[in-house]
Amino acid sequence: MGLTFLFTISGKVGSVYSQALFQKRLLVPVAVAAATSAFNKADLPFDVNYGPLFLGFLTYKAAVLTKLYQDLKPDIVAAIAGNPEGEEE
Repeated sequence: MGLTFLFTISGKVGSVYSQALFQKRLLVPVAVAAATSAFNKADLPFDVNYGPLFLGFLTYKAAVLTKLYQDLKPDIVAAIAGNPEGEEE
């Protein structure tokens, strides 16, 4: 019983990770890293550093998530309060 459960769980976890590898949102950081690497291999007088580039990407991601939360917060509060239409009482 325990071994069957372990195999079932491992199969589900493996399928989740394999689906995550093919999502569009993973394409952006991979493309940025590839472009940075190609730019650094070119014979140019300066190189692009990965650290600030990654920090800028994370800052952008945090700003988008914050804006999304601010836009959806009234709907979330209304749904928790039992008012799914967002109507004020």
